[in-house]
Amino acid sequence: MEIFYKKGFIKIKQNIDFNFLTSLFQEDEYRSIFSKQCHQDHILNTSIQIMNIENNSNLKNIYNILNKNFNPHNIKTDLHAFFSFNSGSSGRPHRDPYGVFLLGAYGKTLYIVEGKEYLVEKGDVLTIPQNALHKSISITPRIVLSLGTKVY
Repeated sequence: MEIFYKKGFIKIKQNIDFNFLTSLFQEDEYRSIFSKQCHQDHILNTSIQIMNIENNSNLKNIYNILNKNFNPHNIKTDLHAFFSFNSGSSGRPHRDPYGVFLLGAYGKTLYIVEGKEYLVEKGDVLTIPQNALHKSISITPRIVLSLGTKVY
């Protein structure tokens, strides 16, 4: 898989913002984690991940569109949301053992993939190949949806 980056690739009709995330937690008990270790006095300076939201009725259409476009072999996938409240929040540099397909849902996120920079905004898609070194940095408060191969 090669890096694919397309501005405005998917038109997101619903308003996916922080109120939307709050409604996710009210509807179901999704697992959420900090994307990296953070000091207890500065937890809002990190990115947070909400896991396995692919069956949420409000996200099912987006999940299906991502699968249709980026999962030609119909392998098992999951959908996660990553969000940050503060500009400058970042995940740690890491490699995933599977390809990742990112969709900007809110705000602006800078991704550094193998040393090259990509600005992801609402509707933009960025694919990150398996084992590619990458890191995210919030330019503004942001929400990004991530389609990946189901690994658990």
